[in-house]
Amino acid sequence: TYSRGGWIAFAACLLFLSISLKQWKPIVAVALLTTMILLGLQVTGRLWTRQITMLAHLDQDDNALQRLKMWRGSVLSLQDRPLLGVGPRNFKNLDYERYDMPRFDHAHSLFFTVLAEQGILGFVSLLTVLACYWHEAITLGPVKDVLTRTLRHTAMGSLIVVIVAGMVNTTFRSEVAIALCTFMALALAAAKGATSAAHGILHG
Repeated sequence: TYSRGGWIAFAACLLFLSISLKQWKPIVAVALLTTMILLGLQVTGRLWTRQITMLAHLDQDDNALQRLKMWRGSVLSLQDRPLLGVGPRNFKNLDYERYDMPRFDHAHSLFFTVLAEQGILGFVSLLTVLACYWHEAITLGPVKDVLTRTLRHTAMGSLIVVIVAGMVNTTFRSEVAIALCTFMALALAAAKGATSAAHGILHG
């Protein structure tokens, strides 16, 4: 897609894996390969690379300026409905002229969309849910089982994408939410299964 938030989330996942696995060489290899692909596309003149080059000229980036207006409008909308917002999926019903923002059905940001649609209570609830997921993921601790470790990294990667890309995109849609919940549930189940098996061996 044309999303730069996706690339930033990809880089954040690589950083997490390099720290978690304590192995920099595979991560560096993937990063170099990705850089070479991007440079190749830039040389061939693919249009979507403009999204990357515009990072150095945000004051001329229409998409970035529109996002800033929508984020500002989301905050201003709290003056009218601070606690509960305008309601889920009702961002398109905001008074665009009053808040001086472009007409769209979401704020191009998970957090600002929730803030406008569900108010302060919904925003705090979202942060609480994400914090609980993060806490569960990091408290799994180091594991030797390959399946459990893979599921843990997959769950953490999904959560990182939701948070990092969610800063500039509305990431927490139904399919993403289902994927995150599934990976996290599998990771927790595998971790508990591995712990139970280890206890059984010790007491056996």
